[in-house]
Amino acid sequence: MRTCLAVSALTVQTQEDALEIQVTQPGLVTGQMRVALQANRVAGTKVGMLATAEIIVAAVAAVLREYRAHIDIPDPVLASTSGRALLEASAIPHHEVASDAALPCRHPMSLNWRFLPAQS
Repeated sequence: MRTCLAVSALTVQTQEDALEIQVTQPGLVTGQMRVALQANRVAGTKVGMLATAEIIVAAVAAVLREYRAHIDIPDPVLASTSGRALLEASAIPHHEVASDAALPCRHPMSLNWRFLPAQS
C-alpha cells in the first residue's frame, strides 16, 4: 500500500487557533495530483482543505476529470476548531456542491459538513 499526497495548503495552528495559512499555487496542486495518478494505481482518494475556488475547479476537479477519477471521501475542512475560516469565501459554494458538478464524488460524507453555511 502506498500513500500519495497533494498539499493544497499549509497551516501554523494549535488546537486553539490557526495562526497562519499558506495556500499552494493551483498549478503545483495539479502537478502533484498528475504525478500521483500517473505513477500509481489509485484505489481511493480523500480530499481535505481546498482553500480557494481556483484550486477546487482549475486544479482538483480538472485533474479528477482528466484521469476519470473521483473522490471517495470528501472532507471539506472549512474552519479551524477555533472557528477561523481556513479558506476563501469564494471556495465555499464549490464545497457545497462537492457531490454534484464541481467535484466528482463517490460518497458525499464528511465530519466537517457542519461548517458549511445553511442551504436556503
